[in-house]
Amino acid sequence: MAKNDRSALGCGVLLITPVVLWLLVRYLLSAAAVAHIVVGDRPDQAHRLTDNLWGTAVSVPLAMLLVRCVLHRDGRLRRHTTWPRRWLGILLRAVVLLCAVNLVAYQALTLDGPLGRPSEVITGYVWPAIWKSALTAVVVLVVMRLWDRHSWRLPTRGNLRRAVREADTVIAEVRAANQRVAQQTEHVRTRLRMMREAGPRGLAHAPRGSGLEFPALCGDHRESYQCADLEYGRYESAQTSLHRVEHLARRTRKASSWLRREGVQAEMRALAAHLEGQRDVLKVDVDQGLNAVRGLNIGTADLKYEIRDTCGPQGQQWYAELEARIDKARAARGESPLH
Repeated sequence: MAKNDRSALGCGVLLITPVVLWLLVRYLLSAAAVAHIVVGDRPDQAHRLTDNLWGTAVSVPLAMLLVRCVLHRDGRLRRHTTWPRRWLGILLRAVVLLCAVNLVAYQALTLDGPLGRPSEVITGYVWPAIWKSALTAVVVLVVMRLWDRHSWRLPTRGNLRRAVREADTVIAEVRAANQRVAQQTEHVRTRLRMMREAGPRGLAHAPRGSGLEFPALCGDHRESYQCADLEYGRYESAQTSLHRVEHLARRTRKASSWLRREGVQAEMRALAAHLEGQRDVLKVDVDQGLNAVRGLNIGTADLKYEIRDTCGPQGQQWYAELEARIDKARAARGESPLH
């Protein structure tokens, strides 16, 4: 029974759709019919004038409904305006739509034949006006939607505030990472200095807890390169945030001409200016961090060679195994070995 009900509903929709479309076209083109009767001096169609005038009045809310349907909820008109200005904008666009389709319809009626009795619909006098107007309506609505979609790429106060908070968070993370890299770099330098001062003989008799035992040195090397890898990934993420901040600040400057509402433009310009200041700070901190990571990598490599050269056979074996693991990792990434 449910299947039969759905089938009946589908048939009903198919039957009523042409009627609805015809009534929609009939009302939307009422203004063209009025102009054709009045301007064309058609006394034989005077009895249709009143109906077409009422149709012209009805065509305005119908056109507003069509415009409202094609505009995205996050678009330029619906997102960035208050409701009185929003509906005024929809009304103006509806008027543009009606003017376009009725002008095309009027020209088609004038060129192709009279808008007359129902029998003339069958003879084809009205069909050119209908399909030309329908094509015009589709083009106008598509242009309106595409124009409205540009606002998706326009910044909003919410976007700018979120970007400011994100930039503050990233700046704090980058500065914390810079501090960790600096501490690790200083730790590696201290270990290198102690190893060079002690020499191979001193390392062989290094007291427990001095940090110069072979396992402790291997742990320092592992901790050092892990720190460099981790913080380098953090700096790459910060650079992505930096590009977003730069892009949003640039878009805000370009979009200033669209942000003329009272209070909005001043606030967004202030947010954009603050964002540009954060961008400069973040750029400096990220550059400093990347340079610090390069210095840490140099220190880590020196520590590796120092362990190989001063820790005897176990240091040389550790170095050989480490290089084998590095070559294997490079091969897995499709890179060629460095030696």
